[in-house]
Amino acid sequence: MAIVDSARIGHADTTVGLFGSRHAIRVSRFLPRVCCFHMHGGVSVNHLRRAFLAVLCGAVLVVGPQTPASAITGGTTTSSLHGQVQIWNNGGANFRCTGSLIHVHYVLTAAHCLHSSRLVVKAGDKRLGSGQRIIVDGTAAAPKGYDMAVLHLASNVTQSNLVVPYSRDTALLKTGVTVAIRGWGQTETNGPPASTLRVCSLRVERSIASELELEGLDGVPLDGDSGAAVWQNNRVQAVFTHSDDALGGLSVPTGFLAGWIKSVSGVDGID
Repeated sequence: MAIVDSARIGHADTTVGLFGSRHAIRVSRFLPRVCCFHMHGGVSVNHLRRAFLAVLCGAVLVVGPQTPASAITGGTTTSSLHGQVQIWNNGGANFRCTGSLIHVHYVLTAAHCLHSSRLVVKAGDKRLGSGQRIIVDGTAAAPKGYDMAVLHLASNVTQSNLVVPYSRDTALLKTGVTVAIRGWGQTETNGPPASTLRVCSLRVERSIASELELEGLDGVPLDGDSGAAVWQNNRVQAVFTHSDDALGGLSVPTGFLAGWIKSVSGVDGID
């Protein structure tokens, strides 16, 4: 689902389940580009295919424990908005992604959410399809293929209290830190988007300047949660970019691209 440059994928291990058991295969990410595309590309792949690709690509395999996929509950509904807005395509006909309102005229989201026509934002309501409808009249994607984008709204969001800050701090979120993601993504794989805003907690498993790897604690973001804020310490810390149905997913820290965000929106982050 996300745009991922394999050259920027670190060498740390990731855990993938095999047949949904309590054992897993740890796959070294020191792989050729073609293998990285399959392991981290735009579509979710099942665990057996992951394991097969790992062997095919010459990965190092080590057996270790893992929480079974059945332990993922999909998070819970939430009554609070933390700057979340809905991003729709085809003039508002189809729900596409989640975004964060960083200014009454600007939304932060994932770049792959731009691969749609006639984008519309709906703001100010936790119910899917409800809220103030605003046309997107300008977009900017982050340089060098990083999966982050800024949307410009044709008119301002009237509920200015929905605006949230983003972090410009380049200090990395430490491994083990708990974060939250709120969105309207699917509540099950290949299912419809959620009818109301949902939230799940995740733990930072790996942290480098350009990427956070997250593992779900009480839920896992799915399609439709792309572009959602990785929320911690009352601010947007990263933009969620890639879902892994069984584990968690990947995100791009705002601190890494804070200069670019300010250059296209005029909105400065906070430390």
